[in-house]
Amino acid sequence: MVKDRVAGSGTIEGNTTYIYQGIVAPGHSPGCITNQGNVVLDATATLILEIGGTTACSQYDQFSIGQKLTINGATLQIVLVNGYTPSPGDSFPILKWAAESGHFGVIDTSMATLPGGAKWYFAGLYGSGGGSVSVLGPSATVPLPEWATAVLALALASIGFWVRNRQFRRQ
Repeated sequence: MVKDRVAGSGTIEGNTTYIYQGIVAPGHSPGCITNQGNVVLDATATLILEIGGTTACSQYDQFSIGQKLTINGATLQIVLVNGYTPSPGDSFPILKWAAESGHFGVIDTSMATLPGGAKWYFAGLYGSGGGSVSVLGPSATVPLPEWATAVLALALASIGFWVRNRQFRRQ
């Protein structure tokens, strides 16, 4: 169990489970950490990832997990460094894994303000093989995640069924 701080670049070897409860900060502004085992980011953990360009490990941080990443409500903090301003369409694969479960409880972009109405897009954080953050332009609409579309469709179908049954009972 790691309670304080893990920082720097390199590989954490071993086929075991590492439970992080403190700060995880890959790189030396920026850089990469590879953990060969399973990783658990507890609710008390903060993963700080710096972005200073579009090249992994030399311009932005990346955290790679050899086996399973479990996110138990940890905080993800994005920090812009070296005067870098991302452009709409830029994407940053900040996480890699073999398997993943859970979600971040807080995503903090207070140190990664985007100009001109651009916005961070986090739907790519959870997916097959890795997670990424992207930048959308000011006029871009944020698509609904698949699960939200399914819930909306189910809710609309339920309302339609309820209305149809109420009308049938009145007759």
